Amino acid sequence: MAMTNYPYPTSFLNPMPAWPVNAACEYLNNIEPLTSEGLETKVGALSAREELIFKAVLNAVNVYFNNSNLYTI
Repeated sequence: MAMTNYPYPTSFLNPMPAWPVNAACEYLNNIEPLTSEGLETKVGALSAREELIFKAVLNAVNVYFNNSNLYTI
C-alpha cells in the first residue's frame, strides 16, 4: 500500500481508496492501550481485546486485498 499511497483512488495493482495507508490505520486507531485488566485470558480462547485487534488487522489488510469491503467485520 505504501507504494500506492496517492491522494486519489487507484486501481493498477488492486482497487484502493485515496490515501490507503491512512484508511488502513483508521481501523487500528480505536484499540485501547493494554492494561493489567487485559492480561487475563481464558485457556484456548481469545480475550475481547485480542478479538478486537484481529478484527482491526483484518479490516486494515482488506483495504489492499478486498477494497470492495465484502468481508469487513
